[in-house]
Amino acid sequence: MDDQRPVPRPHRCNARLEDFIQALFTLEFRDKIFPTWGNFRRCLASEPGDEPQDAYLMIDDPDRYLDGNRMRRPPK
Repeated sequence: MDDQRPVPRPHRCNARLEDFIQALFTLEFRDKIFPTWGNFRRCLASEPGDEPQDAYLMIDDPDRYLDGNRMRRPPK
């Protein structure tokens, strides 16, 4: 049976959150954690379409974390 319910989209700041989470594992507060936290906070505070354009410090492909096709379909 084919389920026609829409697949949820990732949040627009999902890649910034992933960047911050990966920075936490480095334990480099000044060089990695604080900058990625600031980028994530600015993304959340921004209007849709006006997200910060700062470089990602930990992840190489931010589009991977924003791809809705990677999301699992919720259970029935």
